[in-house]
Amino acid sequence: MKALVVGAGQMGMAIAYAMRKLAFDVVVVDVFPDLLEKAQKKLESLDQKCEYSLLKDIFIIKEVDFDVCISAAPFNSNKTWAKWCKERKVPYCDLGGNKDVSDSIHQISIELNPHIPVFTDLGLAPGYINILTENIYKEFLKYGEPQDIYLRCGGLPIDVDISPLNYALVFSVQGLVNEYMGNCQTLSDGKSQEVGALTGLEGLKTKHGKFEAFNTSGGLSTLFESMQKKGVKNLNYKTIRYPGHYAQLKKRKTPSLLEFFKDCPKTTEDMVVIRILAQNNDYILINDIKITHSQDWTAMQQGTAFPAAAVAAIMAEKAWNKPVLTYEDMPFDIFSKKLNIIGMNEEFSLEVRKTSLFKRLYNRIFK
Repeated sequence: MKALVVGAGQMGMAIAYAMRKLAFDVVVVDVFPDLLEKAQKKLESLDQKCEYSLLKDIFIIKEVDFDVCISAAPFNSNKTWAKWCKERKVPYCDLGGNKDVSDSIHQISIELNPHIPVFTDLGLAPGYINILTENIYKEFLKYGEPQDIYLRCGGLPIDVDISPLNYALVFSVQGLVNEYMGNCQTLSDGKSQEVGALTGLEGLKTKHGKFEAFNTSGGLSTLFESMQKKGVKNLNYKTIRYPGHYAQLKKRKTPSLLEFFKDCPKTTEDMVVIRILAQNNDYILINDIKITHSQDWTAMQQGTAFPAAAVAAIMAEKAWNKPVLTYEDMPFDIFSKKLNIIGMNEEFSLEVRKTSLFKRLYNRIFK
């Protein structure tokens, strides 16, 4: 089978690697020759051979033989690529990043070749954590229906003291700023509610350390509608950071977040921390995950690109006959097997407890 990867940057090259590990032939396209050259050098050092092409040479082709397309390009170009794929009857997915763009892509897919699917918002959050949450919901049904589901996720430098912000850039500053702005969808007592980004600060302690978390936009995507239909009463997503980062944000002297982060260092020595918590009056289920950078890939690359590639492979291998796929469509056992083939440096734990004292402690901390 054959995959088209749009974008040869950090995520694009990691997606190309993962698709090769899943035995796909891969074509990588980008508008910048230097990025293509860098991606080729990286992938060949890992014994993974792909084809490389300038974007303009691919875009004009009318007849293609791709089984799936994955966009790791900036979100403002995703609508164009989705339409290109739909016209050529190629299943399309992307890393998302903007709700309005994703909504437009969904509408295009409904109107144009609706039997060929699109799947948007397949980054880390939204993306990987949302697929995990759908599985956690199913696991929890052994103990009854969950009333509350809380998602926490963050990419962090290994070194907490790397900068005065208690943070370092582990993905694009544009993507970071996009999350730190706008409104956030939540469910509160069964009612849809919007809250502002950079609100709702809370403390968080996991087996991987002490952190803080606060509201950021876009983390739920279509999971919001899915959980609302399932009857979940309380649902929200918050970004994890080291303690003190939020205070630095709030006392910044410039209103521009891009300006605020201009001197923030970058690092490839990073980790991703995920917590998913589901509960009802009797039980509480906690899923803690830590992804750590490897010799070849950052934790953010692994947590973003590898799950996206696993989904893309599943899309290519099955005739879906529906215009828009969502996280609950993913067969979790097959998804997990593909991640195992790709290889992710991940610690995973799942714990179920009776509610009682633990729930009261949780409510005191988070509510």
